[in-house]
Amino acid sequence: MPASKKINSLAFRQAKTVFLVSVILGIIFSLYQILVDLHQEQKRIEEHYQFKLLQNYSNASQAAYHLNQLLAEQVASSLMMDGAIYQVSIVDDFGDTLTERERGVSLESSFTEALSRYLTPTTPVYKTELHQPNSHVVVGTLSFSVNGANIAKDFIAKTSQILLFDLFRNILLTTILLLFFYQKLSKPLVTLIDWVRSLQDKKAEVPIPNLYRDDELGHLAKTFHNLWKDREAAEAKLNQLAYYDSLTGLANRSLLLQMLEEAIDNANKTNTSGVLFYLDLDRFKTINDSLGHTIGDHLIKAISKRMEAWLTEDYTAARIGGDEFAILMPSISTDKAHETAQQLLALISNPYSIDDHLLYCTTSVGISVFPSVNSTNIDVLRQADTALYRAKV
Repeated sequence: MPASKKINSLAFRQAKTVFLVSVILGIIFSLYQILVDLHQEQKRIEEHYQFKLLQNYSNASQAAYHLNQLLAEQVASSLMMDGAIYQVSIVDDFGDTLTERERGVSLESSFTEALSRYLTPTTPVYKTELHQPNSHVVVGTLSFSVNGANIAKDFIAKTSQILLFDLFRNILLTTILLLFFYQKLSKPLVTLIDWVRSLQDKKAEVPIPNLYRDDELGHLAKTFHNLWKDREAAEAKLNQLAYYDSLTGLANRSLLLQMLEEAIDNANKTNTSGVLFYLDLDRFKTINDSLGHTIGDHLIKAISKRMEAWLTEDYTAARIGGDEFAILMPSISTDKAHETAQQLLALISNPYSIDDHLLYCTTSVGISVFPSVNSTNIDVLRQADTALYRAKV
């Protein structure tokens, strides 16, 4: 099938539509899930950094109470391992700084900045008082600042992976489904269409696909099969009426002229000769008038059957009309033609037993040899008719 026809085919357009709709719906659902995750991410971030404060509260309190700068450094280092935290400080109750860690904050795109403002609080500083162990006496403060841009970039990276994975999954599932439906529906339908198209070539009969499926395609195939059989039967009937005599089943005048034209062309190409016998039954009108048309028809059919049985496959017998017949011998010499004509006359002159009547019927024959210069099939038939007229006179 040409590429343009494949693109315009219903199966291709259906597959393209299903593929695009599936991918678009998949993207929409993924974006919706991302929006839900974005809302939940706000709560998760708040809970995560509140937990960070609680997790480091004990060690930071010990460092502030004992003024242990080394322990304070360890707490700060632990917090700075979180990529979003860019500043940590522990201050004792006298306002002196035990430790302070800080790193630079890079500029980000406007989209990242907008997302970071949505994910993090307006003042992204988490702070808690430090107390003396087993007491409510304040001994210092632990605080750290969060860079929302880092959180936003992490969220973008995570959601991008999810979006790509969902897109790949949707494409894969859609492709698998399309291949499945192609094998189960589109391919059998295309095969059926190709079969219907091949019927126009008039080649050897090809088995109809899907004929024995017990589903809609099977019913469609059977319908096409029955319609085509009916059409073939109608064509055969029309062909029989157009090219064969209804009484005898012999070729009629139209088919004889067609075959004679082919025989003349072949004789010209192969430099051979052929003959056409034109026969007219003697005394047939007397038999027909005296015994009736039914007996006359039976006699015509009996003579036709006798000629058909006598002829070889290379020769063609035709009924021109009434009691006139023609025999086409496309490849035969002139001497052989005269000998054959005598055999034919003797064959037809033998008696016929029809409805308890023993009938005798002779025939006259005119012979036309072809090809001749510029002769057509009509010319050859006319020459044979003229020769017949001379033979009867």
